[in-house]
Amino acid sequence: MIYCSKCGGITKSKYVEGDSIKRDVCTICDHINYLNPKIIVGSLPIKNDFILLCKRDISPSKGMWTIPSGYMELGESLEAGAKREAYEEAGLKNFKLQGVCFSSKHSNFIVNNQTKSANLIEDFGEYVRSDVKKKLGISLNWEIKIFGER
Repeated sequence: MIYCSKCGGITKSKYVEGDSIKRDVCTICDHINYLNPKIIVGSLPIKNDFILLCKRDISPSKGMWTIPSGYMELGESLEAGAKREAYEEAGLKNFKLQGVCFSSKHSNFIVNNQTKSANLIEDFGEYVRSDVKKKLGISLNWEIKIFGER
């Protein structure tokens, strides 16, 4: 897109903060033109009678509670979009601890990118558990088994 759909100004393709895809952004009014199918995907994460809700950080409905959801991206399946949104809304998209992170493809997997010890993986898990408890008041239980030396 060359011209802004809102004011008619010239647009520039660039990365928007917090986004991994270049977007056309108006150089006059800063309107972001999202080229995606406008289909919303979401999930209702339930565990032990608890539901994960996210507090909206942007308009519309800023400050209100909702399920993890958002717009699909071009070429994305419904399932992949729902998983990506839950992962992003939980604040885990770019979280790393000394080379240990959540998998970008399977967010329920922890990846050890720098051959760190099992202790560091446990520290990573404890950080996530503590953060979820602090932010949501939910106590997570370990559901992992570590094999090998610590």
